[in-house]
Amino acid sequence: VRRVNARILLVGILVGLVPSLWAAHTDWPTFQFDSQRTGANLLGAVRLPLEKTWTAMLSAEALGFNSAVISGRMVYAGSVSGDIVALERNTGERLWSFKAEGSVHLAPAVKDNRLFVGSADGFLRTLDAKTGQSLWGFNAGSNIHDSPLVFGGKVFFGSNSGLFYGLDAASGNLVWKKDLGDYLWSSPA
Repeated sequence: VRRVNARILLVGILVGLVPSLWAAHTDWPTFQFDSQRTGANLLGAVRLPLEKTWTAMLSAEALGFNSAVISGRMVYAGSVSGDIVALERNTGERLWSFKAEGSVHLAPAVKDNRLFVGSADGFLRTLDAKTGQSLWGFNAGSNIHDSPLVFGGKVFFGSNSGLFYGLDAASGNLVWKKDLGDYLWSSPA
């Protein structure tokens, strides 16, 4: 009887874990999928044939160089008009939007229910990923044309001034900065 109960318990645990494991591996929370920028989700599955399930107008202007990121039930993207939007993953319904003062050129990053996004007004902003409420902003003083990287409790990004920054991801406080001497137009890895 104990062996049967143990097997039932094990099967129950595994069945309970499968949906959470599936959800965790179908997210695409940052540019090129992960902090190593591999561009591949080897545990996620693509079901063919692909079918369009919804479309959404993000803004009157194009996305520019931008791409979307996915976390949980949300899809996040920015545009050259400065609109940052959250869409419901299954329906495309707009859940919230935030207007930056400058263009958003590349994908935001999502970590711990926070959305990190840089814009051409020189600000790296952190928004509450569920509500779009601004949590903090850091003024780099120059255009940000890369996708931020969130790793180890820090957020990393560069600006057109040639400065590369490491900020505390929770507070937005400057931890360090390094002058690399030229425009920074690629995303850190």
